[in-house]
Amino acid sequence: MATWVICELGNKPFAPAPMNGMGNNLKNKFYQRLRRRELAYNPNLEFEMSPNDISFMVEQWQCKCPITGARMVGKENLELVRWNPLRPLVPDNIVLLSTKVIKKIETSGIESALSSQERIFIEQTLKQHSKEWP
Repeated sequence: MATWVICELGNKPFAPAPMNGMGNNLKNKFYQRLRRRELAYNPNLEFEMSPNDISFMVEQWQCKCPITGARMVGKENLELVRWNPLRPLVPDNIVLLSTKVIKKIETSGIESALSSQERIFIEQTLKQHSKEWP
C-alpha cells in the first residue's frame, strides 16, 4: 500500500512485483486451482492469467482470507475465486477465500453466506486494487 501511495504522489506508474516469498510450486498450485474452477464453469474460457499474476493477487489479500482471517500456512486451505461471476476474470475480481467460505457461498449464496459488512469490505478492497493493476 505504501508503495502505491508513493508512486501516486510521484506520478509514476505502479508496477506490482510478484510476491518474493511465494515459491513456484505454490504459485502453480493456486494457478491450477483457479484455472480448474473457471474452466469447470466455462470450458470455452481463454485463461489469460500467469502464475506471477497469481502471486500478486494472493499478496493483495495479504495471504489470508478476508472473512475468516485464515492464513496460507494453517489448517484451512485457501483458494482464489472469482468474486462477481458477471464480471471478467481479472485480478480486481478475484478474492482469496478459505475453502470453508467458498463452500458456504456455493451452497447458500453470497447474500446468506456473508454479512453486508464482509461483502462491502471485499468490494472496497477490490476497487482499491483495480487502481494498482496495469
